[in-house]
Amino acid sequence: RKILSQKDISIDFICLEEAVNFYCHHFEIESIVNNLLTNSFYAFSTPIQREKKIKITLKVNDEDILLCYEDSGPGLPKIFKENPDLILAAMESEKRDENGELIGTGMGMWIIDRTVREYKGKIDLSKNKTEEIGFHMAISLKKGSRR
Repeated sequence: RKILSQKDISIDFICLEEAVNFYCHHFEIESIVNNLLTNSFYAFSTPIQREKKIKITLKVNDEDILLCYEDSGPGLPKIFKENPDLILAAMESEKRDENGELIGTGMGMWIIDRTVREYKGKIDLSKNKTEEIGFHMAISLKKGSRR
């Protein structure tokens, strides 16, 4: 909370279920969320003139557990706007330092994709094509999937 308050970042976590049961290794789910948060924090490090918000929504339907993630950052770089699924490839990054040097490893989103696939899930990045700002990811994981 201390880091978030210093950076003026708010995180809303909305769980629409009383309990969510999912057989998994907790560190793999944590890795998904940590990589998303890390990317948002980086995106927020660029000068933006709006509130820095992250919203995570967890809900369940008959077949899936749905994790929706969105932030109010600048959105995907132009190179990924038309085909946002490209960010899921290993070694794909546009993170640069103040001198324009590539600093991202391109592994965070690949780790998310690999983990979701291992749990027989899917990632939907299509909202990034139409939204002007922010990053949007919807992850669906099959209930009862046991890798």
